[in-house]
Amino acid sequence: MNRRSLVALLGLSLTAVLGGPLHAQSSLPAAGDRAIHFALPSGGGAGLGFRWMLEDNRSLIVDVWASLSEVVREEAVDAQGRAVSLSGEYRWFRGDLSAPVVPFLALDGEFTYRRSNSALDDRRVGSSVVAALGAEWFPLESMSVSGTTGIGLGWEHWFGDEIRFSSVPSLHEFRVFSFRSGLVISFWY
Repeated sequence: MNRRSLVALLGLSLTAVLGGPLHAQSSLPAAGDRAIHFALPSGGGAGLGFRWMLEDNRSLIVDVWASLSEVVREEAVDAQGRAVSLSGEYRWFRGDLSAPVVPFLALDGEFTYRRSNSALDDRRVGSSVVAALGAEWFPLESMSVSGTTGIGLGWEHWFGDEIRFSSVPSLHEFRVFSFRSGLVISFWY
């Protein structure tokens, strides 16, 4: 996590703590409650999302993710990469719903577009579906913190100069992967 992300996260957390009630929440938000959340995934980038509690133990999340990366070699930028993702997640909370930490099961679908500017233009589109286990902590009435781990299935289609200059007209990649999320902070209203 870079310094700018850490400062932003700290500022948002202090805003929630100082602006909200100072007692621990006794249960999940009620059906119909909404939240805006900020995510700092373990792989870099950042996400902005909106959440809705559909029922007392189920929520729907819609996220937009963006990341920018650079490969620096010998004091010069060798390649830059950008990615934008749109995802949806369905969470089903289990166990004691009145506890400050509540476990959940999640199903997530994502669509991603990536592009890198290197010696050869590389572009990719992809999608994935993941099943996850996670936990969400409700330290304050207006704030929660969560994380997940799970497995997924992904597909990616590559196109661009790198493919055009090879003997393969396009490249498809299917994969099975495991993951762990970074920190997700939700502010409920």
